[in-house]
Amino acid sequence: MRSVQVDWNQFRRVLDQVIEFSCLLLPQGGELEIRTELQDLDGKRQIKLQVSCSSTTSLTVEEGDVFRPFLKVNGSQIGLGIALAREILYRQNGDISFQKQDPKRGLFTISLESH
Repeated sequence: MRSVQVDWNQFRRVLDQVIEFSCLLLPQGGELEIRTELQDLDGKRQIKLQVSCSSTTSLTVEEGDVFRPFLKVNGSQIGLGIALAREILYRQNGDISFQKQDPKRGLFTISLESH
């Protein structure tokens, strides 16, 4: 069995920020889905966690703006928290990205190396 070397308290902060951000993208409701998988990438095993949000209206954020420290989403300043979440993951050999899949759907992907 492989393990992930990660500070779980820090990872929880990251996940909390991603979920909070995703919920802010759904001011008039929608769906939030979390999926996990273990995958091999270039000979390395990774744990991949995806948080997708599907809104009933268009998302109010662009892909390139998500990790800006002073970003406001629907009246809430969330940028600093998500920018810090990205820094926490980088320090733990992880990665986070955001992809706007269509005008009403966004996807955060978090990857952590498995040892």
